[in-house]
Amino acid sequence: QNKADSVGKGGISSDDPSAVNKLQSKLEKLQQAQDLMKKANKLIKKFPDHNARLEGLIELGFSEEKALDILNPKYGSIGFASYSLQNNNAEINRLKKRITELQALENRATKEVENELYKYSECKIENRCMFVFDGKPTDEIRQTLKGNGFKWSPSRGAWVRQLNANGIYASKRVMSIIDQL
Repeated sequence: QNKADSVGKGGISSDDPSAVNKLQSKLEKLQQAQDLMKKANKLIKKFPDHNARLEGLIELGFSEEKALDILNPKYGSIGFASYSLQNNNAEINRLKKRITELQALENRATKEVENELYKYSECKIENRCMFVFDGKPTDEIRQTLKGNGFKWSPSRGAWVRQLNANGIYASKRVMSIIDQL
């Protein structure tokens, strides 16, 4: 039952067509939380009186219960700990980088390479880098593909890997090795 309940709550997949929008929404929420934590800490430093702090936190939008938790922590000092701000900021930076990478992949021109040994293509719809061979590739080629993270996909009839920066780099490496054989 726990597994069934957790379906769809695991995060935002790069395969999702609306991943960029979802990530931007998550980023905005984290930035708002960061601003709110900073304002709360600033307010706590500004007012020495407990009641003034409580009123100020409620005016910022915290519930009375949450404001009391902030002012009377079980551990540490009052307010938001520096590690909370640092962790949130690190997550903000990670999301910005991921959004940039996904947008770069969306804007990237589709690449296809074909020669006598293989056909290579990058499919944005399936979010995959794919190598297609006329027949079964040699053991050496299969080991090269496996060693670079490619998996055989019987449904596609191709060796595939997720289309991301690492996948594109691995594809170039595989092509250079196969072309030298």
